[in-house]
Amino acid sequence: MTEEDKQKIQKLIIDLHDGLQKKDEKKLLELMEFKTKEYARAYYDSPEEDIKNFKKIVLEGVFQMIGGKLDKIDFKKLQYQLISDQKVVAVTSQSGSSPITNKAKGFSMPLYFSKIKGEWILSR
Repeated sequence: MTEEDKQKIQKLIIDLHDGLQKKDEKKLLELMEFKTKEYARAYYDSPEEDIKNFKKIVLEGVFQMIGGKLDKIDFKKLQYQLISDQKVVAVTSQSGSSPITNKAKGFSMPLYFSKIKGEWILSR
């Protein structure tokens, strides 16, 4: 994994963090579309239905839970671990927790990224 790869993944983490704090549904759907559709396929659901449900249930629930506030990310302390036959990168803090958290509210979002067609995406 190169420094350039890490920078691109960090940009996605920043976008996700900002999207959650700003309650930017459009940005979050863009970032999580692949993940949501893959989840639907894995459970034999309609990807289109899961996108609708994502908007309705997941985003509204998360927005309500965190109230637009997430803990600050220390990018110097992030760890990148190749998993799944080196096709997926798990990103955690040094303690092994997700970098996207609101500890006061008990919220965290695991982060897994994959390079698909030359672009890094949130994959799980």
